[in-house]
Amino acid sequence: MICYNGNYTISNVTVPSEVQLTWSYTNGKLEIQGGQSTKTVSVGIAPGKFGDEWIRLTASLGGQSAAVSKAIYAGYPTVTKVTGPSSVRLNQGGSFIANPLYDNSVCEYKWTVSPSQGASQSPSRNTNYITFSIPGSYSAASHHERRRPSYYIACRAYTTQCGAAGSAASTTVSVQSSYMVYSDGSSKIVDVIENQLENDESSILSDVVVSNQVSYQLYNQATGLLVAEGKMERSGGTLDFNQVNSGIYILRIQVSDAIFEVHRVAFK
Repeated sequence: MICYNGNYTISNVTVPSEVQLTWSYTNGKLEIQGGQSTKTVSVGIAPGKFGDEWIRLTASLGGQSAAVSKAIYAGYPTVTKVTGPSSVRLNQGGSFIANPLYDNSVCEYKWTVSPSQGASQSPSRNTNYITFSIPGSYSAASHHERRRPSYYIACRAYTTQCGAAGSAASTTVSVQSSYMVYSDGSSKIVDVIENQLENDESSILSDVVVSNQVSYQLYNQATGLLVAEGKMERSGGTLDFNQVNSGIYILRIQVSDAIFEVHRVAFK
């Protein structure tokens, strides 16, 4: 077998100088890189090719010829593209697909998510459903731009013969909260706004959520005590917490039956 490139030699044979040697292959998966007409040939993998191949040496003299062949496995499959949502909401997920789909006998698929913390994977060969419980790494072009949490999703083909020889294909997904929470701290008024994500494929609404309202609870961070609770429109709202003392609080918003998120607010 050959994964990248290699040399093949006809050994233990004396070849007279008048004999013409010709190396060839049968299935189009190799490229001859050097050594043609000699006892040793250098070959590489043809771009995008892999599978069963035959390397052949033909000796010709006076209009007659004889050939010897060797069966090899050449090359490796490569994942060329990973598709999936470009934006998902925190504590929700999306399906990612590696292309092309190869047969089970050809290869397996190896998935990686970076950063791995906060990402829960459910891979099944070339598909992977990933749920994100915390924002990923941040990147920003300037100090004034809003930072966007994002994960790097990559997949590559893996074979018994060559391992993970091919390059990985990848995509990125932005992971953000379902709500943005704003407070200047002085008035104890909190504005909650539904986060509109670009190309969002993980809607806040699910099959089990039918209410147009969501519940919220406000906890004192120091004591853990519940100090306020209520409901607001799913699109958000303005919450009045003037009845609570100054301090640091945790606002818990129940996004759906199974999903909630928390935000830290401080009141002077």
